[in-house]
Amino acid sequence: MNNMITAEVAAEKWGVTKRRVNQLCSSGKIPGAIKEGQSWVIPANAQRPIDKLDEISDWYDGYRFGDTEIFNPWSVINYFSQGCAPRAFWQSTGSNDIISEGIENADEDIYYRLEKLLQGGKFPALIDTGEIYPQIKNNPATIYSFLLVAGYLKAKNAVISSNGDYVCEVSLPNKEIRTVYNKEILQKFNNYGIQSSAALIQEAIYSNDTKKRKQLYTVCS
Repeated sequence: MNNMITAEVAAEKWGVTKRRVNQLCSSGKIPGAIKEGQSWVIPANAQRPIDKLDEISDWYDGYRFGDTEIFNPWSVINYFSQGCAPRAFWQSTGSNDIISEGIENADEDIYYRLEKLLQGGKFPALIDTGEIYPQIKNNPATIYSFLLVAGYLKAKNAVISSNGDYVCEVSLPNKEIRTVYNKEILQKFNNYGIQSSAALIQEAIYSNDTKKRKQLYTVCS
């Protein structure tokens, strides 16, 4: 059908799960949505409806166990118990040293990819779940395997590589994890005593000034 898109395309466009788009269609919240067989199609120019469930989805959904999508239950419980105000409850559950250590040993490519994640991007990564934690120091690229296993990344479209490992398209699961990345990346610069640069980087991230961020990363590396 002309000017119609699938629920999967809409989910990618809006940054939500396909399940959430189907729920919105079923509840009549997307004008013009039509069910064709078992699937929904919606007008290409449809706007995403916003409500509390969307807020929870943005912050705490996006994890996968096999083909099942789930929320972070700890964070959802805290969200309701603290007045439905979204924030990164994940940070209170333990240390985020895995990110900090990976950043300390990161090369330019890893910085670029971390920045891409913060901007909502995704990229293919080789995943080896048999890697041992200390190997991050010797091979910083293994950071993606640890981040995925620890819940800091989500993976889609996994294929088996020639050596038996997996190549997946990885991205951040939700806003909660994005705030953790943002904090840990900026903390790396603070640890080197460059507080003013960290503030400038945060401002550059907020204003989406790619050129300025790149210059600051080069100066502070």
